[in-house]
Amino acid sequence: MTLSGDLVKKERILGMLLFLLSLALVVGPIIAAFSANGWDPKATLLGSSNPFESLSGNVIGGNMIENYTVSVDVPTLTLRITVRARSPVQNVNLRFDDLSAKLVCAQDSTYLFPVRLESPFVLRSDVSSTFSIVVRGSEVTPAGITDIANHVLGGATELNLKVSDAKIQLYGIGIGMSGDLFTFSVPVASLQQIIS
Repeated sequence: MTLSGDLVKKERILGMLLFLLSLALVVGPIIAAFSANGWDPKATLLGSSNPFESLSGNVIGGNMIENYTVSVDVPTLTLRITVRARSPVQNVNLRFDDLSAKLVCAQDSTYLFPVRLESPFVLRSDVSSTFSIVVRGSEVTPAGITDIANHVLGGATELNLKVSDAKIQLYGIGIGMSGDLFTFSVPVASLQQIIS
């Protein structure tokens, strides 16, 4: 066999390998998309009208948040809401780099405080994950002070609050979510402690 014959044979092999690679790059993601949607063509091709629909919801009956606890750190004037949750997307872990939102009164929608994620976390799909969001007393809005005072004067012992209008960073991609992310209640005394 001649040198040019070997070169032609190698070119053909390389051409076939490049064709197979390009075929794999086209067909692979299509197969992955169908697999991720349970081989349902409608779900794969049309998707959900609101892909973040399953991320939001009330704490009770919601499909992401399992439970929460509220604690007050009086020396730092911080209200910490520790949330236990699970990824709403089956077999997909979600990495939250940042979260900011508004804490509003559920009764009258008064904006009370900004809410921030304490530290980045991964929301796992196979086991429950825990993360904390914090509210700093020094960041209370003027309307928030008035609203909390009115509830105290009205004899309220608990205040229903909503985390609303969240801005989330998942894997470095910013996502805005209007509406309520979740609702919870907190003793009015806790709010009084952090704004004193």
